[in-house]
Amino acid sequence: MSFIEKRIENRPASGEAPFRMGETFYSRTDKRGLILAGNEVFRRVSAYSWAELINAPHKTIRHPDMPKGVFWLFWDTLSKGEPIGAYVMNQAKDGLYYWVFAIALPTSDGYISLRIKPSSPVFDQISEIYTDLHAKEGPDGNSPEQSSQALIEVLKAQGFSDYSTFATYALTEELLFMDRAIDRARDRSVTTFKSIVAAVTELQGFMTTLAEQFEAIGSIPTNMRLHASRLEPAGGSLTALSENYWKMANDMTTWFNGFTSSSGNAFASIEEAINNAMLNKCAERLLEKTHGDLERERRVTDKFDLEIEKTQLKRLETEYASNALTGLRLIEQKSQHIANAISILKRHISGLSTTRIMCKIEAANLPADAEGLNGIIGDFGRFQDAIEHSLEQINRHNIVVQSQARSLIPR
Repeated sequence: MSFIEKRIENRPASGEAPFRMGETFYSRTDKRGLILAGNEVFRRVSAYSWAELINAPHKTIRHPDMPKGVFWLFWDTLSKGEPIGAYVMNQAKDGLYYWVFAIALPTSDGYISLRIKPSSPVFDQISEIYTDLHAKEGPDGNSPEQSSQALIEVLKAQGFSDYSTFATYALTEELLFMDRAIDRARDRSVTTFKSIVAAVTELQGFMTTLAEQFEAIGSIPTNMRLHASRLEPAGGSLTALSENYWKMANDMTTWFNGFTSSSGNAFASIEEAINNAMLNKCAERLLEKTHGDLERERRVTDKFDLEIEKTQLKRLETEYASNALTGLRLIEQKSQHIANAISILKRHISGLSTTRIMCKIEAANLPADAEGLNGIIGDFGRFQDAIEHSLEQINRHNIVVQSQARSLIPR
């Protein structure tokens, strides 16, 4: 045993169990959650022997202060065959506690869990939320399922669309803070994904603005038709133009609403595609590191075969790398769909501009009491300018998404 290992094994009498920043510990369970294998970091931090851990339920290390709602969400997600990440406080055999950010991945015969030491500001926030959730649980309080829903509602109030989005965000933050703590170069894939998320957040904000602008523009042609009708017969041509403008604006709005509300549309689903790709990429990194740690581990136990564990980790690393690559290509594809939609909307805007100019020409030939029409036509121009500005901003951020996703795809 090295000097460093001896120092770490010198555990305090109370408080937090020794768990170094940059360490990753690993465990594998069957479908029932019984521990089948793990690495030395897991055994050391938990303070159990392998004889005590193997075939024991994973909840053996569960801390009593953890809200049950987190575990309900954890197992509910895994039962659907989906990976999940979560902050978890565990309890070692000697009563010491230790916090981890755990990512659990389904396998053909069970699950594996990879854990790192959390240190980001997200961790400080979640520990306070957990305290509140735990206090509201119990025989007369929230059930585990109700507690999990309460957690989701809190996270939605913080701007996360669902729990998975939060968990992926938290994992990327923990990896970046871990890199900084151990003086490791920042993970380019993580920082690139953060840039993609930031661009999509901005893009979706302008999408909301664009929807409001489409809704507002619909009333202007109606106002013009009413104004022109009072000038009949001189305003007849303007009435026809305003109706034509209304039809084109309505067609554009209908197309936009249909595109954004259709199942699987690019605007709505690109966030999910990014979240999935990020999670897979982070899982790939942790699997690669854990496999490397096991390659260097020299301890021998008759409780499980270390070679089988290394083979399992390598296979999963390959699988999640492939998933991440597929996700990046999906992001690129959806970004192209958005670019196509922007092109279509710009053509609609061009048609509106032509009709607006014709309205302006017709209004100039009307009597002086038609002056109010110029204000309405001015409204046309202002709304079109606003819509064009929103489209340009969406296009600009979409280009960032496309370029950043492509930068992570091997060519």
